[in-house]
Amino acid sequence: MNKTMMDLLNDLYPLHRTLNHDDNLVALNLIEEYIDNEKFSINKYEAGSHVWTWNIPRRFHVNHAYLKNVDGNVIINFEDNPLHIVSYSKSINKKISFDELEEHLYYSDKNPDSIPWQYKYYDNRWGLCLSKNVFDSLDKKVDYIVDISTELLDKPMVAGEFFIQGESNKEILIVTNICHPYQVNDSITGLVVAARLAKELEDTKLFHSIRFLFVPETVGTVAWFANNEEKISNIKYGFSFDCLGNNNTLTLQKTMYEDSHLDFLVEHKVQEYESEILIKKFIEEMSNDELVMSSPGIEIPTVAFHRAPYKEYHTSADNPSIINSEVLEESYNFIKDVISTLAKDYIPKQKSIGLIFMSKFNLHPDEDEDLEALLKIKAINQYINGRHTAYELSKIIDLDLDKVLNFLQIYLDNNLIIKVDR
Repeated sequence: MNKTMMDLLNDLYPLHRTLNHDDNLVALNLIEEYIDNEKFSINKYEAGSHVWTWNIPRRFHVNHAYLKNVDGNVIINFEDNPLHIVSYSKSINKKISFDELEEHLYYSDKNPDSIPWQYKYYDNRWGLCLSKNVFDSLDKKVDYIVDISTELLDKPMVAGEFFIQGESNKEILIVTNICHPYQVNDSITGLVVAARLAKELEDTKLFHSIRFLFVPETVGTVAWFANNEEKISNIKYGFSFDCLGNNNTLTLQKTMYEDSHLDFLVEHKVQEYESEILIKKFIEEMSNDELVMSSPGIEIPTVAFHRAPYKEYHTSADNPSIINSEVLEESYNFIKDVISTLAKDYIPKQKSIGLIFMSKFNLHPDEDEDLEALLKIKAINQYINGRHTAYELSKIIDLDLDKVLNFLQIYLDNNLIIKVDR
């Protein structure tokens, strides 16, 4: 039976996915099984190795984590929920006062019933998370026993990659995240959308190639670029998306300079769409791996899609119960429309000089039968000068993109134009 996006989401949800963890490999194997294509690969980056100014984190392993009162009653147990431990918490086994304990406890005022997700990847400190309600119930006059046993192992950080070869070696890069333990909307809604895109676009005829990365946020993207610097110049456009399954309005975040062909295309797609889509400036509302793709020396025009902010963000309330499968499907459909349009778009350039003799190639419609078609074709002939993509051309002359591409295919078949890229 073919799995749905929701099936994959539910499989990934319970895993303790963080920057570097055993469950990340489990997650990647599930993604590979879903895409069901041998071209899916798993990259490994040595723990502690340098990638530009970053270091690859060591693998986080939790043996146990408890908070008990002096009578031995368990208040917090990692086994009940992995969010109870701060990601990358160091070990401690100590009897402490409430005042000392309080400095290391995290809760959410906005979601008093929920356990927050906290991470201290690079801080070398310990911490536990609990609901605000449980925190408020703690006796502030007694001592507590904290017992956290964690390890940082010299095992590689893993990430997934899937590549679809198009006619051109110029690429579209799609980056989504496998990290964020016990979080669903943040992170893996974007991941399952990307996985389905990879699965469904693999057999599609594309002009641009498409590369998918399934990585730990930020450091995973940095690691890929640092190990593939020679590929940077071939990447024309980037996409980052997550938080796609809740009921908020879909938001488009524009590229950093807002002057690329990608900006032109997505803004027109928003105008064409039947539902409202908000448009925000670069990292106006949130940020993700577009920060890496747009950074100095890489500078790939990158857009992001999300439905943030939302109340359950980074808490145990961000679970499958808040995901609307119809909204997730709607997110997928719009993003697929944008990416598939971009992937098949190219610049048509006439090979000869001067106006093409259409009658010679049986391309001249009868003026009396279809004057509008004749005028559209004449307009196309003026714009196949290597300055406009097919999508831009469709907007200039107000003609459906598929009709423009069909007409250009006739020109290609007659060796009148070539496909080029910017």
